[in-house]
Amino acid sequence: MQIRLLWRLFESVPRFERHEQLLALVAQAEQVETRRRSRETALRNPHTTAATEFLLRAGWEDDAERIVIERRSDFDGQHYPALLELAELAANAKRPRIEVVCYRNLLRSILDDRRSKAYGHAAKYFKRLARLDAGIDDYGPLIDHGRFVEELRRDHGRKSAFWGRVERQR
Repeated sequence: MQIRLLWRLFESVPRFERHEQLLALVAQAEQVETRRRSRETALRNPHTTAATEFLLRAGWEDDAERIVIERRSDFDGQHYPALLELAELAANAKRPRIEVVCYRNLLRSILDDRRSKAYGHAAKYFKRLARLDAGIDDYGPLIDHGRFVEELRRDHGRKSAFWGRVERQR
């Protein structure tokens, strides 16, 4: 009964802690299958941030990066605590492209919503993206940093308070 309930909870929103609880409850012989099922569940789960966090924490970094890149528009900058936590996990896993997706979405959200009180945070994210760019040889299907900056200037060039903060942080 407890295992079925944990599976339902995990299937609704994959969390590493639930996965660990499942592993602790199933027989040793079932653990490989439990891991496989958890991975597959996360890969098709619509809660992209939670699924990515689970995959990173469970050691499936390639899978995590793939779904982040494929579903990059799913990451809502309004949920900044989750994106900041995901960016930190990605940094620890040495997955800069995941960090790029997180920080770009956070930055765009602040600028799109004209949240001038958060421009200091946006400037920090901009600076972090510039530092990440120095270590990324291949952005894959993501646009490179130079093109990202061009798009920001095109779409938000008149937000002088933001650009002033960016210049002060250099």
